[in-house]
Amino acid sequence: LFRSLTPENGGNRKNRWRSNITNKKYATNFTPLDKHCQCKICQNYTRAYIRHLMIANEILGLKLMSYHNVYFVTKLMERIRESIKTDTFEKLQKKWYN
Repeated sequence: LFRSLTPENGGNRKNRWRSNITNKKYATNFTPLDKHCQCKICQNYTRAYIRHLMIANEILGLKLMSYHNVYFVTKLMERIRESIKTDTFEKLQKKWYN
């Protein structure tokens, strides 16, 4: 997940799934937000471009980040529901946390 707005309620805690796209290291990073993600944002935009939009306070940056984050959570929930149906949730949980 990429942070699109300033997090609240513990958002300053270290989270291995959270990245700050406005970090300088993304200025010349021409890869997608997530190389494994199939959302249209990851298929069409680079980290450098989205970083530029966020630094410039362009509303498109927030829209792209929000779309990606919603897509990510939606796909995660699909995997969770499927793992519950197939009685493999514990396996998915271990994979997610390790």
